[in-house]
Amino acid sequence: MPNENHVKILKQGVQAWNEWRKENPRIKPDISNTNLSRRYLPGVNFSETDLRGVNLRGATLNGAILSKANIYEADLRSAKLNYATLIKTDLRGANLRMAVLFQAELGGAKLVGADLSSAQLPVAYLDRADLSGANLSNANFREAIFTKANLSRGNLSGADLRRANLNMANLREVDLRKANLSETSLTGTNLRKANLEGANLRRAILVETKLASAKLNGCKIYGISVWNLQINRQTEQNALIITSEDEPVVTVDNLQVAQFIYLMLNNKNIRDVISTVANKAVLILGRFTPERKGVLDAIADKLRSVHLAPIIFDFEKSKNQDIIETIKTLAGISKFIIADVTAARVIPDELRAVVPDFAVPVIPLFQPSNKEQKPYASLYTLQKYPWVLPLVKYASKKQLIDMLVKKVVEPAEKKRLELVSFK
Repeated sequence: MPNENHVKILKQGVQAWNEWRKENPRIKPDISNTNLSRRYLPGVNFSETDLRGVNLRGATLNGAILSKANIYEADLRSAKLNYATLIKTDLRGANLRMAVLFQAELGGAKLVGADLSSAQLPVAYLDRADLSGANLSNANFREAIFTKANLSRGNLSGADLRRANLNMANLREVDLRKANLSETSLTGTNLRKANLEGANLRRAILVETKLASAKLNGCKIYGISVWNLQINRQTEQNALIITSEDEPVVTVDNLQVAQFIYLMLNNKNIRDVISTVANKAVLILGRFTPERKGVLDAIADKLRSVHLAPIIFDFEKSKNQDIIETIKTLAGISKFIIADVTAARVIPDELRAVVPDFAVPVIPLFQPSNKEQKPYASLYTLQKYPWVLPLVKYASKKQLIDMLVKKVVEPAEKKRLELVSFK
């Protein structure tokens, strides 16, 4: 039951109420279950007030202070709360349907299971707010801030989240079907098992975004920025629309390559680069210690002199334990591969992983330190593949460079043409 004295003071108006609050800062008012529908209460100080079950339907609370208030299951339908302060306020289960909270401060607020459907919260501040299980469908959150907020299992279908900040927010299992997330920042956002089918992600920023088992089918992703996504085989990404609204529809089925595909279609320079890589790239693999770096530089310079583009992968400089995928990617775009196994401890292992999967000419090089020294025996087992050419031995850097074109480049080019003719 409400405190009748507190209710009487409120009925005297906002000014009388706020003055009484200033004079009695330790009192936590109780006006629970009171009918305040359509009341005009702009700037009212309801901080730490018990508002459980209060009917504030259609009330005007612009600029009101409701920090740490208890508004559990209150009726705030169509209420006006522009610029209101609701920091750490308990709004669990509250009905805020069609409420207006322009630039409202809801940092740390509890909105678990609340109904904010069709509410207006542009530029609202919801940092660390708990909106889990809330109904946010068709709400306007344009330019709102949700940093580290919890929206898991909520309903955001059809919501307007343009230019919102959802960095590090939890949107696990959220319904975002047909939501507008254009120009939204989703850095580090948890969207595992979220449903984004038909959502607008144009010009959105997805850096280290968690999308495992998420549904992205039919998303509009023109201008999207994608870096280091966390996806898995259960992530659905079919028919992604990579073109803008005024262009013919082009779709792809992979979010991570979408921006690259669009650039390739629309940027002549990118197409030229791709053509250059396909026709000139040569991957050089080796463990080039400081004393052997001169060999690496000499090989690269010689390749450039014959209009080839060296791609250098020096194992000595790599700190990553799992480099197989990187090498496979580089091998897949190379014209041929030069593998210097002179000072190698692991190169044959990498070649065993790459050679069976890529019909790309491989020319192994070896500089023995004495006449008896031989390269790893496992290297010879790779020569059962027709694209692995015979080992080329050299006594010095000068000798290698003098014979590089005749003994390495020309045989590799010839083998490449043979392989192409077999395809």
